[in-house]
Amino acid sequence: MRKPLLLLSLPAVLLLLAFSFKKANNDDLITRIALQLQKFYALYPQESVYLHQDKTLYSLGETIWFKAYAPQNTTDSLSTVLYADLVGPDNKVRLSRKLKLHDGMAHGDFYLPDTLSEGLYQLRAYTNWMRNFDPQYFFTRELNISSPSLTEVKASISFQTHTSSAGDSLIASLQFYRHPFEPIKNLKLRTQLMLDGKKGKSGSLVTDAQGMARLPLFFSSAQSGTVKEALLLVQSDDKSNPFQRSYRLPVGQPAFDLQFFPEGGHLVAGIPSRVGFKAIDISGKGQQVAGTVHDQQGNTVMDFKSEHLGMGAFTFTPEPGKTYTAQLQLPNGRTASYKLPEAKPEGVVLQVVQLSEHTLNFRIEQNFKNAASLGPLYLIAHAADSLIFAVRANTDQKVLESAIPASRFPAGMVHFTLFSADGKALSERLAFVNHPPQVQLNLTTDKTMYGKRQKVTMQLEARDANGKPVAGNFSLAVRDALSDLNQQPYENNIYSQLYLQGELKGNIEQPAYYFDKKQPHARRHLDLLLLTQGWRRFDWGDLLQDRLPTVTHLPEQSISFSGRVEKELGKKTPQKSNLTLIFTPNTAPKDSVAALPNLVMAETNPDGSFRFVGLNFEDTLKVFVQARTSKGSNNQLIHLDQAAAPTPNFQALEGATISPEQITAYRKRMSDWAKADRQHRLTTGAIQLKQVDVTAKKQEFSNDHRIYFKENVDARIELDKMTVVYPTVLQYLAGRVAGVQVTGSGFETSVEIRGGGTPLFVLDGMRVELETVNMLDPSNIEAIEVLKGANAAIFGSSSGSGVIALFSKRGNPNYNYANQKSPGTINFKLAGYNKPSEFYSPRYDVAEERHNLPDFRSTLHWQPNVTTDANGKATVIFFTSDVITEFVAVCEGITRHGTVGATSYRFSSDTRVQP
Repeated sequence: MRKPLLLLSLPAVLLLLAFSFKKANNDDLITRIALQLQKFYALYPQESVYLHQDKTLYSLGETIWFKAYAPQNTTDSLSTVLYADLVGPDNKVRLSRKLKLHDGMAHGDFYLPDTLSEGLYQLRAYTNWMRNFDPQYFFTRELNISSPSLTEVKASISFQTHTSSAGDSLIASLQFYRHPFEPIKNLKLRTQLMLDGKKGKSGSLVTDAQGMARLPLFFSSAQSGTVKEALLLVQSDDKSNPFQRSYRLPVGQPAFDLQFFPEGGHLVAGIPSRVGFKAIDISGKGQQVAGTVHDQQGNTVMDFKSEHLGMGAFTFTPEPGKTYTAQLQLPNGRTASYKLPEAKPEGVVLQVVQLSEHTLNFRIEQNFKNAASLGPLYLIAHAADSLIFAVRANTDQKVLESAIPASRFPAGMVHFTLFSADGKALSERLAFVNHPPQVQLNLTTDKTMYGKRQKVTMQLEARDANGKPVAGNFSLAVRDALSDLNQQPYENNIYSQLYLQGELKGNIEQPAYYFDKKQPHARRHLDLLLLTQGWRRFDWGDLLQDRLPTVTHLPEQSISFSGRVEKELGKKTPQKSNLTLIFTPNTAPKDSVAALPNLVMAETNPDGSFRFVGLNFEDTLKVFVQARTSKGSNNQLIHLDQAAAPTPNFQALEGATISPEQITAYRKRMSDWAKADRQHRLTTGAIQLKQVDVTAKKQEFSNDHRIYFKENVDARIELDKMTVVYPTVLQYLAGRVAGVQVTGSGFETSVEIRGGGTPLFVLDGMRVELETVNMLDPSNIEAIEVLKGANAAIFGSSSGSGVIALFSKRGNPNYNYANQKSPGTINFKLAGYNKPSEFYSPRYDVAEERHNLPDFRSTLHWQPNVTTDANGKATVIFFTSDVITEFVAVCEGITRHGTVGATSYRFSSDTRVQP
């Protein structure tokens, strides 16, 4: 989020500086730095996105409700199209949404079909413009998704690794059980190792009396260094206990890692340096450590111990010619050694310390032998898109120190960089100076205890930092506290995302902790985080040499499509053409669609490329494009650009399955709900079907090159009957056929049947490759049929992973060739924005037949738009469920002035309270 900045007058700063600092406002280097910073942020404005969800623990069949905030868009209007993806444990995009941002906000949802597998998922959000930069700046959050089935076989997995010069030794331990943790013994399993999509070692396992099975694996150093993805496929051979799951293996990653970060970037011999360190386990979570630092002779130099989430710092002076090693005791009892960065014989060390909230201290010490000949040093500080502080420091003194009032700096992240006279960045340091103001939110209810299905009146009050009421827009989630069992303390919220998580690379543990005023050590621990966490929006060397990033993804303020036109016959070269476009709504006209033009005349660029923007609609839009040369020739080919989703980089190591201890109660509650619902429907006859006499003639499939009987078909999808249209054929299968999983988009779309690998593809009776299927125009396909298991056996040994048969309209003997597209034309359907579903909130004060159903909602209430008035107040009304539990209400949002905040509130239900 862009922070309000204060430009400091340089002379006022310089009056505070001691030693030999000199005025730098006329210096060419400072001017160049300031201009390049301004240029970079003008050309590459930064966007940040945050999603507020109703919870982080879900069951298949539930819905993920979320509200998106992109506050910078309220003023800059850079992007108004937002993308949200649900990434599976296998690092593939399972579900996607495209939303329209209004005043920097949007809301949406993901329904979780039972075709998904249980495990740890990642929810991510981004704009098209954000794809130009490091994807680590995307919003991401881990979500646990479980299956509510009590009879289904469950498994948990853990890893033990040992790294040596020869390679990585790995023991995967799997425990199989049924709810409530009844071990499944003597379960026969088959395993298959997949390395970057290729089959590796296979084998078999049998569980012991505790339901345990252990698989030892070894990866050579060459494999560990080159393999990008290692998966272990586990499948049960017992038909009465079906199980099939894939697990991501921690290949090439140490089970425990300790890294050191000298302040400013380098150790320099003879100069005291503050060294930050961070210890993490294989899941990336911080681990408390204690150890000693030794020189190369084995002499103990000092002891060190972490303070917070595996982070800590110590100060020591490296001696010339010496190297240093840290030794510590690992949780498994072994001793590990880690080398400290080697000290430079000469250089400069920058230290920045905020000893109190009122003062910022910095210290520069150098030991250059010919310091005078090197020229002066330049210390600059910038925040967001502005240079806010700059001084020139002569090198005739070894140590330079000064203190600056923190009030001189803008609130938030400040970046300090020390430059040499020739413009080389010598040292860098991050600091968090002053906390930006938060909107103070307060939730209250009319009672502290409620009975079943009782009315709850909740009041929201919003005030600014000075206690004055403010108007704003907020989202409210009220959930069963049981779903918080796996909730990590100090989870990321809108404030910590916009001011911390969104500014730094990599995951931050417990980000909201650093802004909790009740934590006395939060400020010091935040400084430790900034010592050890990366930030890299740009490289100073590239920036000062005017080597700026190449933009390949444009900001989007509407739905768009692009492509190119080339000659169809002869040499296929790009060609400038006249275009005619006809837009037709796929459904009944809506307000958003009716405003679209029906006919548009346009012209391509000289290289044949074209791009159409300004389309805003939901559902889908039928588009017809005709290309003609200036002389009217239709000797044209039209190619549409395929936009694939960014490649995920999700390491679901600890969440290959969900820990049984975390979700046992949640799964049982969801299972009890399902059983109670079914029992109620059986009792009331709601799911008893009366006898129906079928008089219509059963549909007969046409003579479509099928070599199997129609009874062999496990599923059939007729594309012309689909209301939602997709750019590729395989995406029609997503979420519609049990056991079929579709991932990717565009030409990168792939499919698996029950996790068994890539199926056999057949087009009009002819076997084709996946690449061919992805290039097919869906408008030319009549139907898709899926064959699994024994039904696919007629195709021979190559059908072990199932068969997907496609039937083109031309393959149908009744095909009407009058419908065939003419040269120089293309028909396609363009996907619009996803329309958010409406959260059902029962009103038990009004009689309805559906109220006879049991109510075990884990998300009691979800309201994406709660607007406070001029008095800073808003009222929300909802009803409790049949669950006797504690409820957690979480509210987050933003005021009209751009101030953000979050709060939570708890209340309970009790059987002693009568409705």
